[in-house]
Order: sequence, then C-alpha cells, then structure tokens
Amino acid sequence: MRRRFLIAATLLSACLAAAGCQKGFIIRPYLQRPGQTEMSILWTASDPRDAQVRCGTGQTLDITPESYRCVRRDALHDEYVCRATLGGLKPGTTYRYRVTCGPDREEGTFTTFPAGPSPEFSFVIYGDTRSNPEEHHKLAEAIAADRPLFGIHSGDLVRGGAFSEFKGDYFDPAASLIRDVPVMVARGNHEEGGQALRRLFVSPGPRPDALYYSFDCGNVHVVALDSQGARGSRAYAAGMLDWLDQDLAASKADWKVVFYHHPTYDLGIYQTRWGHEDFAPAFRRGGVDLSASGHTHGYQRFHPMFAPGENDRRPITYIVSAGGGAPLYRIATSPFAAIASPVYHYTLVKVRGRTMEIEARTADGRVLDSFTLDKSAGGYGPQLLASARDERGFDAIRDRLVPDLRVAAMLPHRPTSRTAVAHSFELSSPVDGEAMHYELGFEPRSAQKYRLVEPVSGDVPAGGRVTVKFTIQAKNTSVRISGRHRLDPDCLLLLRYRIGREEGTVFSPLAGVYSDADRERAAEEAEAAREADDDQ
Repeated sequence: MRRRFLIAATLLSACLAAAGCQKGFIIRPYLQRPGQTEMSILWTASDPRDAQVRCGTGQTLDITPESYRCVRRDALHDEYVCRATLGGLKPGTTYRYRVTCGPDREEGTFTTFPAGPSPEFSFVIYGDTRSNPEEHHKLAEAIAADRPLFGIHSGDLVRGGAFSEFKGDYFDPAASLIRDVPVMVARGNHEEGGQALRRLFVSPGPRPDALYYSFDCGNVHVVALDSQGARGSRAYAAGMLDWLDQDLAASKADWKVVFYHHPTYDLGIYQTRWGHEDFAPAFRRGGVDLSASGHTHGYQRFHPMFAPGENDRRPITYIVSAGGGAPLYRIATSPFAAIASPVYHYTLVKVRGRTMEIEARTADGRVLDSFTLDKSAGGYGPQLLASARDERGFDAIRDRLVPDLRVAAMLPHRPTSRTAVAHSFELSSPVDGEAMHYELGFEPRSAQKYRLVEPVSGDVPAGGRVTVKFTIQAKNTSVRISGRHRLDPDCLLLLRYRIGREEGTVFSPLAGVYSDADRERAAEEAEAAREADDDQ
C-alpha cells in the first residue's frame, strides 16, 4: 500500500536521554532480512528520534516503514541500533530509499526477491573480512559493481566480537556494498558469544536474532549454520542438527546451499573437519548441492564429494571462501581439490534456472576459479559425476599421513645455524594397494628459515612402511623455544606425495622440541591410527 507521510519515531524518553541527533549516523544505513515483500534497513545513531525513512520505486518516495524499532547498544554508550522494516513490497522489484538523521542523509537501492523461480539472478559468498579494512573495502567495491541480489558472509567479520569493532572492521569498509545489497552472516569464532552480532544483524525467518536460519530466493534454498556455537555445546549442536534435517526435508528448491564458518574439508594448517561426523551426513540426506565455509584464509574448492550409497547421484561441492581481508594462511594441495590458493577474493554465483555458474574473483577482476553446476537435464550430468570423489579417500590420506607427520615434527633438540638435529619417523602409504613416492621439505615461509642438510625422498611400497630419516638445521636465524615446545620462528614440514597419477601435499603440525616420552607416545598413537584404519 502506498502511503504519504513522513515518519517521526517517538521512542521512550528513558531510552533517549542525552545527545542530540546533530551527530547523525554512527554506522550508516545497511540492508538486512531480505524477502519477496519486505526489507529491513538498519543504522546506528546517538539519538534517532528525528530519523526519517522513505522508500519508493520512482522519483516519489511515498512508502514508509511498517515498523520502527530502536534499541540502546548498552547502558554505557549513547548509541542506538535502529531498524526500519519495509513491508507490503512487490516481489522482484527495485526500490530506492532514503534515510536521514540530523545533518546526515543516505540513499540506496535494493531489489526484492522474485516470487517463484527467477530466470536469472546472482549472489555472492565471502568471509573472514576482519583485521584488514583496506583489503575488505577493495573487495566490497568489486562486489557492489557486480550487483548481486544478496550476499552471504561465512563469519569472522571482526577481530574479537566487541560491538565497537564492527564499525571499523566491517561496516565502514563494506558501506557501499551493504547499503544496496543485504548480506546475511554466519557467526565465526572471532564473533565469540555473538551478542553484538545479534544486535546488529537481523536474520530471516521467525527469530530475528537467530544464529542459524534459512531463506529462499527464487529456486535457491539457503541455510546458515552456527558452527561456532556447535563447537561449544553438544546440546546446541543437536538442536541445530534436528532443525537442519527438518528444514532441508521441507525444501523443494532446485538448489540447496549451506554456509557456516568452520570448514568440513580443509587443506589449511588447521585441517578443520567441522560437521564431518554429523552435519555432513545431514547435508547428504537433505540434498545439499553447495557448502560454503570460511576460517582458513584463502580459497579452496574440492571436487564434488559423495558417500557411497548415500548421495552418489547428488555429490556436494565444498568451497572455502575466506579471503575477505584477514591474514592469508598456508594451504596444501590434494587430488581431492580442484584448486587451493591463499589469495584475497570473493565468490560470485550466477543462478540461471537449473544451472549455477560460479567464479572466484579478486578485487581487480582476475578470475581464480570458474566452474558450473548443471542440473538442466533433471540431475547432474555424467561429466560432473565422473569428477566426483569418494570422500573416504580424503579421510584416508589425512588420517594416515597427519599422525606420521606429527611424529616428524617432534624434534629431540633445537636446531640452530651451527647445530643440525637428526630425526626420523615411520611413513606408510595412505591408499591400500598403492605405492607412494614422497619428498620431504618445508612450506615456503619455513624454507626461508630452515633447511634439510640432505635431500629427503623415496618410495613407500604398497602395503608397506619405511623409516624416513632427515637432518634439520636453521639458516642464518636465531631459533628459540616458544611456550613449552614450539620452534620460533615457525617450522612447518611439507610432505609432497605422488600415488599413481595423483599428487598432493600435507603439512606437519608446527615443529617443536619434545621429550623422548612425548615422541614415543606420539609414535604409538600413529601406529594405533594405522592399525585402526587397516581394520576398517
């Protein structure tokens, strides 16, 4: 309904005591809670009593909010989070809006979600924008130029989760993007308890402060999960998992996308496996097509993954899109990954009916990765299914090589530029019935500080095991022990392997100095892991 009046919000006087609206916006207006017939506009100000919101489809801005809500940040600060809810909008329609507060005025545009399947639209995925506002700003400008209908952010918007950090780390760098594009967020570990996140962001669905939720846009069903909360509470994780099963089962959308912070598949130094035992099976049961996560700063895309007998015909593509500005991490390689690169980027998804065209791009427009998910024939075609991988193989490589490399990283003494340290560890091939060629070295940054006295390479026979001996020495650098064990500067061993025609790399944990008892215990655990894997 079109209405002509200027909104003048009357709020409880107890809430609005001190400063006048002359200070204007603190956080400038941004969009949240998108839908077919609604949109929320949020901002913060020291006194929003005279704030005005108007909206329309043409030159005349004659639509005013259905509701207006203002909540004080906390008892110690004269800052209020304001939310104007626009309702009764037309699906698939572009609107212009204006928000004024004292001397400040902000104008933006947005497009409501289409009613039913849409011929074409796009959305963006990115994350881990904390700590580097300059890089985040570059990416936000590039994303804004692509004009996506909405965005999803996989978490770690700020350094430490405090309300005061959001303006500098997130809202200011992304201002030109979030003014016109609603970006839905997932909680990362740096958002900690999520109290500020709940105040500043509004989730679609029945619970505006929910940290897990879902929404539909055209023929795409999008689910946000709270991996951070699940890691801290089994009861919370169980409740979210039950909700997820019901949510995915109820959706009849052509495409199902989930996003969350901690990766289920990961080649970074964390080697994160969040949800591997519980949420990933739910993804398979519920027909998820695309999983997007963050946490490991950089870009990773895995070949479509399936579990035999569960989702053979609908494998899941897992991506890690975590290059939004936080310091980039070391990332290994794997035959299960199509690409893995520590680079700042965002991921653009173009939806054309039953086809998704997906590109990872840098701020200057360089395309890092491009792939297509095509179900135009009713399901995935033979080419994609042929590229799919049995996820058990990824687990085998990780579960067998990582324990061996953990032993390799437990040195008996501290290496220096004058003193080399000899060490050894047992190594077996991670693939049954296959031999493995290996080379031991360092990841690039560690290679600047450490060296192997002699090259180390060899072959592990199928079903066998070899003892790998190496001698490590520091280059022209001073090495000390940080904490109880770890070498400083960091030392990461890198194992390059080739099994048949497939190649990859695996990092060790950070190397340190350990006692004989610690090293013997780690070797026993590695042996137990090998025996347990052989029994399966």
